[in-house]
Amino acid sequence: MDRSSQRVEQEELRARMRAVGMAHDEIAVEFARRYRLRPRAAHRVAHGWTQQQAAGHINAAVARLGSDPDGTASMSAPWLSELENWPFPARRRLTPQVLAVLATIYGTDIHTLLDLDDREHLAPTDMLLINGMRQSVPSSPIPAGRGIIPARLGLIGNDDVGSPESSASIGMDSRQNDRHGGFRPVTEGVAARRIAVGHSRPSLDTPLAGWLVERMVVMAARESADFGRASGRSNVGPLTVEQFHADLTWLATRYPYRPVAPSFAEIVDLRNHAFSLLEERQRPDETRELYVIAGMLCGMLANASFDLGYLHAAATQARTAFLCGELAGHNGLRCWVRGMQSLIAYWQGSLPEAVSLARHGWEFVPEHGTARVRAAALEARAAGRLGDEATVRDALRRAGQARDEITDDDAPGGMLAFPEPKQFFYTASSYLGLHGQALPAANWATRAEQVARAAIGLYEAAPTSEQRLGELSLARLDLAAAHLERSELDGAAQTIRTVLDATAHRPTDSVLRRLRQLATVADRPRYRDLLPAQHLREEILDTCTTATQTTNRFHDTRADAE
Repeated sequence: MDRSSQRVEQEELRARMRAVGMAHDEIAVEFARRYRLRPRAAHRVAHGWTQQQAAGHINAAVARLGSDPDGTASMSAPWLSELENWPFPARRRLTPQVLAVLATIYGTDIHTLLDLDDREHLAPTDMLLINGMRQSVPSSPIPAGRGIIPARLGLIGNDDVGSPESSASIGMDSRQNDRHGGFRPVTEGVAARRIAVGHSRPSLDTPLAGWLVERMVVMAARESADFGRASGRSNVGPLTVEQFHADLTWLATRYPYRPVAPSFAEIVDLRNHAFSLLEERQRPDETRELYVIAGMLCGMLANASFDLGYLHAAATQARTAFLCGELAGHNGLRCWVRGMQSLIAYWQGSLPEAVSLARHGWEFVPEHGTARVRAAALEARAAGRLGDEATVRDALRRAGQARDEITDDDAPGGMLAFPEPKQFFYTASSYLGLHGQALPAANWATRAEQVARAAIGLYEAAPTSEQRLGELSLARLDLAAAHLERSELDGAAQTIRTVLDATAHRPTDSVLRRLRQLATVADRPRYRDLLPAQHLREEILDTCTTATQTTNRFHDTRADAE
């Protein structure tokens, strides 16, 4: 049932219940039963008020009584919604003061506004005060000019209104029906009656006003103490962060050697756990640590999304990762994420943006690790594609400098680290980008071949189970590209076929993109009439088509292939 239909139904039900003589409290009970409403919401709906209308009644009543002549009382529909649903969530504390105001406006007893959940979560001191407030009230909303002690909501407690003998009664109508239909005064005493009908304010030298001031001061102190106790609580136990780091390290170090899809699902689970903790309360240093962890996990998801070929999703994950780095003030995370964003821009063909993002990442000096080396290497590779020799030279120089300045290893390492062989093949890619644009073409191609061979040697030296297969394939393809640029077709074909064998079983999006680029090179005029070149091109395209179908069907890819 939509809201408009439900509202019409409730109006008809309210009219029927009034026609048979049911009082407001009885109507509220029926609404609570039929529509599964909490008590405070049920009493509001029993009057036919929306939350905004009820908030207006509260603020108007306070303004009429002179404590808020400008009508700026702070009750709002969102606040009232929180009060109605308290303690789920328990963001704003439900106090006796606020309950007394609601009881007055709704024309009911304060106790009818509470259920078991409320009583189990209210502070013992508040329940002691509430249990002493046993006073009947009118069965209709308070008329103009009556009821609330002049006080701004939440500052002077409405549980403190009235005489010490009747702490709730001053906040009610000055007259009420008795069982026989007559009227009797709610409170005794001239001063109390004058306060109840809004004719005067108590002066500070009256016993009643002194009691109110004392209660106001005591309640303010209690609320400050409650805040202090709440601020000292944390949903992060002594081993929580330690376990997060252990899980994060396990996922990051295994990622380069296993299929992406299972890793992706596990990273999502851990990230969601970090997000759920951040939505609650912990100490500031714990919050910062959780933001770092959540940011790293989002960064890993950006890398995984990239490896699966979903560049838009990768960019979204990277933006959230960078936000986490900003909130934590963590340079290493910010530097690494800017590198990830540069990588995405590079493969999207936005080369100037790739250079700019990598350079921005360089500005963040990491606490430890290789993120700055990676940023400079990414900048060099994108600048090489733009033919910007000066930037390539400067960025490669800075990458070497950053490598020399590393004092501590990457944490957690694994897919978030930038090992030396990876730096080498990025250098090879940078040289290939400059091919034919500055020094003689053979010079750049030769340099690229030398550096690519160095990268391949380092990758192949690792144990088979620890080889970064995607990165090794990309280094081999840079070597093949150097052969093609020097018209060494046999050497290029041999290297490419080695990559095709690996790609058939473990494709990654970066490797497939690079293979398609080489297929284009093999179709240049100088190779177009060469049968071996056309056979090689066909092999590349066939493998890419099959690998793409396999990836789409199983998402069984290998990772960290930048």
